[in-house]
Amino acid sequence: KTSGRTVWVTKYPINDVDELKRYVAALPAPPTPEDCLPTVATMAQYRDIFAPQTFYVPGHGVGFHGAYGTMSMDLFALMLYDAPHDIRTLIEHLNAGAVAHCRAYAEANLSPFFFIGDDIAYKHKLMFSPTTLRELFFPYLARMCEVLNGAGIQVIFHSDGDITSILPDLIEAGVAGINPLETMAGMDIAFVKREYGRDLILVGGVDCSQVIPLGTPERIRQEVRQVLRDGGQGGGLFIGSSSEIVPATPLRNIHALYDACRE
Repeated sequence: KTSGRTVWVTKYPINDVDELKRYVAALPAPPTPEDCLPTVATMAQYRDIFAPQTFYVPGHGVGFHGAYGTMSMDLFALMLYDAPHDIRTLIEHLNAGAVAHCRAYAEANLSPFFFIGDDIAYKHKLMFSPTTLRELFFPYLARMCEVLNGAGIQVIFHSDGDITSILPDLIEAGVAGINPLETMAGMDIAFVKREYGRDLILVGGVDCSQVIPLGTPERIRQEVRQVLRDGGQGGGLFIGSSSEIVPATPLRNIHALYDACRE
């Protein structure tokens, strides 16, 4: 199902260990950078359509979210122990395609930034243990960052939830910025700015789950001012909605967000 440009999976292709093994056995060869050129061309069109008012940033997932998205979360947790080789094979396959996309984008030089998004946290904690992430996520993120950083492209990493505890891991992997700074999930923008502001660009910060769609225009202006106080000292802040603005958001609230950011 689709809301805005977000797709929600309601029926999984993998529902047990046997289906996982068949799925992995049937994986095609991952795409090459040349295979990714049509996607890069589409992103270039988006960039040109939105310019100069909006700065369009292309992006791709690591493959970890893509892997657990093929099955329910409880099954994925079980498969980490019951079929670890198949899970790693699936992640490696998806990441190989992600790296190919990075090589194609790096060659095209569409933008000085690249957006990598995999949700690995929820409110107040990680979705997976740091040990699991350091084994099955960060090495693959680092592969993408190496390609992009080598081309002079800075990586903005997105995950919903509270990722405070793994910010050093993200920096070590080659990430230059984080999004969405979800304060409702426990992200403390002032703390992140104070402890990691020298190493990370901050992107987002204004709550899209309650404040923007449900708040008054004045409440939104207050939120914007707070984010600027907490994260804007010395620069390094791209202020904005913490994620997509949902279709039901009142237009006056969108105007309030835009105007407050420009004041």
